[in-house]
Amino acid sequence: MDVGKITANTRTEKGTHRVRRLREKGLIPAIVYGHKTEPKPVSVPKDDLLALLRHGRHMVELQMDDGSERALIKDIQYDAFGDRVIHVDFARVTMDEKITVTVPVELVGHPVGVTHGGILEHSLKEVEVECLPGDIPDEILVMARELDVDAVVHVKDLPQMPGVTYLNDPSEVVVRVLPPVKPVEGEEAVIEEAGAEPEVLTERKEEEEAESKKK
Repeated sequence: MDVGKITANTRTEKGTHRVRRLREKGLIPAIVYGHKTEPKPVSVPKDDLLALLRHGRHMVELQMDDGSERALIKDIQYDAFGDRVIHVDFARVTMDEKITVTVPVELVGHPVGVTHGGILEHSLKEVEVECLPGDIPDEILVMARELDVDAVVHVKDLPQMPGVTYLNDPSEVVVRVLPPVKPVEGEEAVIEEAGAEPEVLTERKEEEEAESKKK
């Protein structure tokens, strides 16, 4: 997998006020921890971090004052509105030790079953996998264009990749195409009757007005 690089400067700012000023400068407070090493408070450029997140990067190379370290983007904290990153946790990794990560599931193509009137249900949008840091897939691709009505893809049907183990239940449904919803018997007639009612009321009103004029 591709490894994104990002500058991580050691920070001494603590407390709500100082951290807020840090964000105003375009920096995001973060922490680097793991592997029996003291946690290290750092800050990373907001724009660089957002670029990594947009490209689905899981692992990054932190370029720090005392050298570079490989780390996993372990946790991202957002503000109360859920649209602004306010803190990031980086977990140190070693390239020969397996880790557990969550990977997005992406559908490729427009299902033929949907063209035939079926309903697409993408129920599992990410899966948990275990692998070495260097084997983390950016995404799991499902060829959806071949799915017809009643077709189902389970976790066990996902593409197999060397060194990558799926941790979800193999029988869990990832995506399926449900049959078209058919109208309940008599429903169309009810709709037609409901549609005709305004016309009947209009005719009745006109008759009543005519009678009133005669009087």
